[in-house]
Amino acid sequence: MLSTQPGNIWLLIDQGSGISFDIRKNLYVNLNGNELLTLPASLITDLNNGTASAALIQEFEDYGVTLSSADQLQVIVATQNSEWLLMDNGTNVSYDITVESNAYAYQGSTLLFNLPAGIVGEITGSGAPPQDLVDQFTGHNVNLSSSLELNVITPGTTWQLVDEGNNQTYDINTEADLDVFHAATFSVEVVAENTHWVLRDSVNTLSFDIKPDANNASILDVQQLVSVMSLKDGVSPDIHYLDIGVETKGFIYVLSYEGTGSQTSDYHLDIYNPDGSWLSRTPENAGDPGVNGARMIVDQWRNLYTLNYEAILGPNSRTEPSVSTWIPSTPTGNSNS
Repeated sequence: MLSTQPGNIWLLIDQGSGISFDIRKNLYVNLNGNELLTLPASLITDLNNGTASAALIQEFEDYGVTLSSADQLQVIVATQNSEWLLMDNGTNVSYDITVESNAYAYQGSTLLFNLPAGIVGEITGSGAPPQDLVDQFTGHNVNLSSSLELNVITPGTTWQLVDEGNNQTYDINTEADLDVFHAATFSVEVVAENTHWVLRDSVNTLSFDIKPDANNASILDVQQLVSVMSLKDGVSPDIHYLDIGVETKGFIYVLSYEGTGSQTSDYHLDIYNPDGSWLSRTPENAGDPGVNGARMIVDQWRNLYTLNYEAILGPNSRTEPSVSTWIPSTPTGNSNS
């Protein structure tokens, strides 16, 4: 881990792992696979009336989410019967409540996918299934044969798709639940007046860089900012990452070796631009001696200091590691140590 002067923190991960949050907006809100909150469809009437009812507050309370008192809650109807915004002015938190198509395709007890609302409206009776329904299956990597029959089990709520060619049966059911998830909360940082902004969503931890288009100033170019970058050699059992350094202009230095690390030519020092794109490598030519250190640090003048594997005798014949100063290769290939 490296902390820089502006307060940024960099992590260099060798053969690392990741963290993911699974948020499903069909029936439930999930965090790491655990159900967070669902609401019964019986609350739709209250929501359509813009009412934060006691029943709504109690549903949140039952799931461990404490809302403010009713006088500090506001329900905004975005779309009748399908989407609402619950604003808690006491805690300054907003919840977006939506109804999805509430139709799901199952194979046995396995949920395959959620069907869009428009598809459900096309299912009017038994017989050949609508092409849009078939496309939903194939679009979710479910291979169907040409011998298909759709049976109505319960009109408007339950159907069965029989694939006679593959000897498979799929159930399609509707379920009446609502989704609840935190609405985005945005803030804008003005980097340069009229020319550069950063838009941040503190709820979903997203950031976007916004600038006028270079060829058309009436258009804004938006680029999502991510907190990770790809390394030149990527992940490989033969590549071992040793250290990372960042100088004051934001250029990133990554030290690694390939193979056993027993040869000086096994070592690489890669420099990346502040945006994460690769810039240069020392040595420039494969097989040439590299920056064969174990640890490194870079100063504000871009001098590189390494703690080496080499052992020297210090005072009183004490064994100490050696330290070297390097000037890494520039994109034109000049370097020395």
